[in-house]
Amino acid sequence: IDTREGIKKRPGFYAYKTMLSLLQDKQVTRYSIEGDHHHVVFENSHERIEVHWMRKGTQPLKHFYTYQRIISRDGEELSLSSKEITTSPLYCVQQKDPR
Repeated sequence: IDTREGIKKRPGFYAYKTMLSLLQDKQVTRYSIEGDHHHVVFENSHERIEVHWMRKGTQPLKHFYTYQRIISRDGEELSLSSKEITTSPLYCVQQKDPR
């Protein structure tokens, strides 16, 4: 939070808020790096969240149609259409079968 010109939330505030709200009750079940593509999977009993980002460059997000929600670094829900993975993380949410 920046108080130099009144109270203003900095971009890092929204990134941290998004990360905590989505991942706080999940455990890391997988972490992989392929070239510049980083991929971390977080899970609990009812949800799986895949986080994708690039160290540099971009690449298409594969299998985007398998997610129920795609959320930007700053918490904005994105359309479920073809996406590019960039240096900003994408949170890809899948609900688990309640069996």
